[in-house]
Amino acid sequence: MNYYQSLTEQHQTILYLLTSLEKETLKIKETQKFNNIPELKKILSTLSSTLKKHLLLEDDFMYPVLREHPNKEIRELAEKFSKEMGRLKQAFSAYINKWKPLENIKSSSSSFISDTQTIILALRTRIAKEEKILFPNIKYNKHKTLITNKTPYKKWLFLLIGISTLVLLSIWFYLQIK
Repeated sequence: MNYYQSLTEQHQTILYLLTSLEKETLKIKETQKFNNIPELKKILSTLSSTLKKHLLLEDDFMYPVLREHPNKEIRELAEKFSKEMGRLKQAFSAYINKWKPLENIKSSSSSFISDTQTIILALRTRIAKEEKILFPNIKYNKHKTLITNKTPYKKWLFLLIGISTLVLLSIWFYLQIK
């Protein structure tokens, strides 16, 4: 499995979903009508599950490899990005929890629009930083092959655990958003 490719493909999916979310939010802003709530629910659910998968891949594979890198600057960069993502993850979770009862959108549409614009900007900025700063260190990492090539045997256990966790989180989130 090529983890670098998976991460970049997930970024493209996330960016597509952010654009869709932005379009649906703009419809509310322009028309003050809420007939697109089912579409918003679908987008938010898909965005949330895609982000969860992406973060699991980063947390279970990318960051552990980069934290063991022989180059101290790369180790420090990985630590910095991991901490930043933790804060963004909390902000996104708060956003989802606030707007999960989609009827809240109708009662506070201006707040929803503002919060949505903020989270979209934060996620787009993060993706751009990862692709310009962090991912080049993965792609050309000659000291470990986990991200770009083959997974060492001991890492397969983490993959299995990660997939199991992802399935459980997806089920939990699906039940929460219903």
